[in-house]
Amino acid sequence: MTSYMMDLEKGMERLIRREGLDDLDSLLTPREWDEVPLVSQWSQLKFLEGMSIEEKSEVLVVAATRYLGRILEYAAEKERTDVVVLVSVMNWDMWKSTEPDPLDPNFWISTHPERDLVRFRLRHGSSQEARVVAGWLKKARLLPEYVVLDSSEPWLDPVLQRVYVARTDDPRVAPYILNGEA
Repeated sequence: MTSYMMDLEKGMERLIRREGLDDLDSLLTPREWDEVPLVSQWSQLKFLEGMSIEEKSEVLVVAATRYLGRILEYAAEKERTDVVVLVSVMNWDMWKSTEPDPLDPNFWISTHPERDLVRFRLRHGSSQEARVVAGWLKKARLLPEYVVLDSSEPWLDPVLQRVYVARTDDPRVAPYILNGEA
């Protein structure tokens, strides 16, 4: 591993600690569904200085996907069959603007799916945005362990648009994917 990659990895570890995401018990505390951001303030991304918006977005989405695996492993260790966790990638409207910001990966969490996810449905990602995310995950060798998904309903408001990432073998997500399992 190059020193550049090690610096990125250390920066992400510091970010996860600063955001409190390393407290997995708290992260998976029963709640209404929630999106917990990987980054709450762009100023925390100083370790990514010098990168383009696309490069920053790629680093963040790949890091969130890798951390999703850690969250799901922890949930399995604790026998938390009640929790559904995905990565939701948002901020597409700002990413495409004339003064762009990086994409904003979040941990999309429900600890009561029977209540929270009654109408929530996903489909295999086919949007331009899903293809971008899939390309990054392929480059990071995270496919086919993870799957990229779009909402089954079209986004009417670009501010609300999301692309989702789930672990392919997660049986808790499969019921929400149209046309078969992940």
